[in-house]
Amino acid sequence: MHGLGIPIGVQPNHAWRHTFKSVARHVGMDREVEGFITGHRPKNANAGHDYGDRWVATMAAEIEKYPRYKIAALKKAPAPHKRQRRTPAQLAAAAEAKTIRQASRAKRAEQTK
Repeated sequence: MHGLGIPIGVQPNHAWRHTFKSVARHVGMDREVEGFITGHRPKNANAGHDYGDRWVATMAAEIEKYPRYKIAALKKAPAPHKRQRRTPAQLAAAAEAKTIRQASRAKRAEQTK
């Protein structure tokens, strides 16, 4: 998210839910469908609220009311991974070190018996 220009220290994920609900009200999205999408139940819901299916076609029609966001950062090439792959020699050395550690632990465990 921060690669999209959202400042460090801002936790946007929960804010997306608030934004979604606000925009849904603005575009006149059906409240029941908006609740299905966000996982909220209406305030006056009873057991009957759970009856029936949540039809994808119904939700798709409502989500079409939602505006599209143009995010310039999505057009940029992805940043290279910070982590570099280890060479075969490094992998072999790590495997050997692991074998030595395991043998050492097994030897200590034998000595304490």
